[in-house]
Amino acid sequence: MCQTHTCTLFHTIEAVQSYGFVYVRKRPLVVALGMIHLRCHGLQYGHAPRIVRFPRTHIEFIDRFFAPNEVSEILLTFSDPQMKKATKRLTSTYFLERYRRFLTDGGLIHLKTDSNFLYTYTEEMLKANHLAPECSTRDLYGDPNSSLFTLHSSLDLTIQTYYEQMWRERGIPIKYLRFRLPHEGHLIEPDVEIPLDEYRSYGRNKRSGSETGK
Repeated sequence: MCQTHTCTLFHTIEAVQSYGFVYVRKRPLVVALGMIHLRCHGLQYGHAPRIVRFPRTHIEFIDRFFAPNEVSEILLTFSDPQMKKATKRLTSTYFLERYRRFLTDGGLIHLKTDSNFLYTYTEEMLKANHLAPECSTRDLYGDPNSSLFTLHSSLDLTIQTYYEQMWRERGIPIKYLRFRLPHEGHLIEPDVEIPLDEYRSYGRNKRSGSETGK
């Protein structure tokens, strides 16, 4: 299962090596563009057609689309860091509890982001809940161990999207973190102040006048 921006969708589908792929967006134009691209290019996995689905929905309702244990991995690429409200962050305990309803026990969650805030928040969330990341780096394409991160995963981390290249040209490294989510255990939010990102996409300024957030 994947949640990502339109412009990274096509690179993301190529990067995911598993047979089934579900792309979640609420905007009909985005869904339509994805379907057109796949029809025109006829993406294949091995010798069998790749299975791709495009549920048009709010991500808050994602647990209504899958049966228990139906999903083995979740890929979160360049999600909005939602610096004002923790429950809107896709790696918050609010969403982790929803993922538990359909993710296999110990299923993988991948986070790929340019946002230092979201990456740091996710690190702190894992620490607060005694969950150890399988791999974690603040500079995916500059890390000498990045080739090892693909082990035990269906994600090819060597493929860079248009936006990843854009961020790197601006001197902003791509962060990557992967962890397993168990079904058992009470989850709590981290109680730490995290420096806010000082930029936004397309060169806009940060949304808040504050310097830190939780």
